[in-house]
Amino acid sequence: MLKVSPVALYFSANLSISGIPWAVLLVCALALAFIYALNDFTDHRRKNLFFILPLLLLIVCKDCISLKQSIPLIIFLALQILYSVKPFRLKKFPIIGTLCCIFAFPQFFLIGYFDTAVFDLRAFWTVSLLFLLSGVIQLIHEIDDMKEDAFAGIRTSAVFYVREV
Repeated sequence: MLKVSPVALYFSANLSISGIPWAVLLVCALALAFIYALNDFTDHRRKNLFFILPLLLLIVCKDCISLKQSIPLIIFLALQILYSVKPFRLKKFPIIGTLCCIFAFPQFFLIGYFDTAVFDLRAFWTVSLLFLLSGVIQLIHEIDDMKEDAFAGIRTSAVFYVREV
């Protein structure tokens, strides 16, 4: 049987980064790892089922976050699964796929924010800024992957609207 000292338990339970417990950051990292691995698998960049490992770890660590924090996490996972997985594969629909990703990533802010505060006007403006930044990031990503997506027959917003790079 593994024995852990009370001091180690105290520090592991109270360790935080900018006031956000390490366990919340771990769950967010596992969610991102799962989604990126799943998207690579569905894009046929990977032939193995590597996405299962972060999913299993995410399931094991699900109790590290509160119910209030799990709502934005579920929204993130649902949007990203709809973006990547057939028969939905929202990635192939111009604007819809882009909006799906733009709405998904600000959810990470809400997971951490709900741990420390209530949603107020400052949180609204922060989420709005993150929404705009996510849009820029997503469009840059789509332009970068435009040739691969066009070759695969996936009509992202960049494939649909951009003529040449």
